[in-house]
Order: sequence, then C-alpha cells, then structure tokens
Amino acid sequence: MLFLLLMVPLPHAVSTFARKPLRRLGTLAGVVLMQVLGLAAFASGNTIELANGSKVGVAEACSGLRMLMVFVALAVAMAMLSERPIWERLLLVVSSIPIALISNVLRIVATGVVYSQVADETIREKAHDWFGLAMMPLGLVLLAGVSWILSHLLIVEQDRPLEVDPRLARAR
Repeated sequence: MLFLLLMVPLPHAVSTFARKPLRRLGTLAGVVLMQVLGLAAFASGNTIELANGSKVGVAEACSGLRMLMVFVALAVAMAMLSERPIWERLLLVVSSIPIALISNVLRIVATGVVYSQVADETIREKAHDWFGLAMMPLGLVLLAGVSWILSHLLIVEQDRPLEVDPRLARAR
C-alpha cells in the first residue's frame, strides 16, 4: 500500500523547490562534460551557450525531477521484489537518485552535441525528444548494473553439514 504513495505527485511547493537546484546541476555538469568532450560551451544561468552560437536551454521540464521519481519508484519495486538483505535493498533505492541525475546530464550533453553539430531545427527537436526517451532504458541498465554489483559484492556463507575426511573416519 505504501508503494502506491509514489503515484501521488509531489506537492507544488516541493517540486518547485527541487527543480531549481536540479536544473542548475544539470546545466553545470552538462557544460563540464561537454568541455571534457572538446566542445566550447559555457553556462549562462540555465542556458548552455555553444561556440556556434546555439543555445541549449535547460527548462523546468528538463530538470529531471519526473524521471527521478520514476527511477525511485522502479528501485523501490525492485527492492520489494528481491530477497536481498535490507541494506542491499536500501542501497538499491538510494542509488536510483544518482542514476536519475546521471541520465539527465547525459541527455543534456547529447542534446548539446547535436546542437553544436546540426543546424536544422527539426533534427534538433527530434534528437531532444529521442534523448528524453532514451533516459529510461539508460537508467534501467544502470539500475540493473547496481543490482548486479550488489549481488556479486559479498560472498554469502551457506549452512551445510560438516564433512568428515574419509581417511580420518577409518583411523578411528
């Protein structure tokens, strides 16, 4: 029943408060990653300005808050359905937050790369939409990767009967 609470939208005040830092984080991290890739980009508020004069605006819808809520819900569902220790389940849910942020930053960077290379506005808009759709599979792959790492992180001891060496049993 508590899982169904994740369907309820965040209160307006909370979502408004959370969007601003998420937008800023996406903008700054996107600029840094674009510069690492060799693109001339700099942030002006929540707009990324590119060397060719193009501007990529990180709008409120691009803050990643909705995807963050989706990834948290998916991680909670995975944790509820798994038979892992509680600490692994909690770690899986907590890992959904950076996964959502990483997915959003990669979307911003991919959009910036297209804007720097393509002048056609129709292609730019289509690429922006497709990158938005690609966030979900990327996030799912990253979440599955965290799950795989957690399942291979520790060796779980198994209770099994003590085996007696047959040579010792004959010596008695």
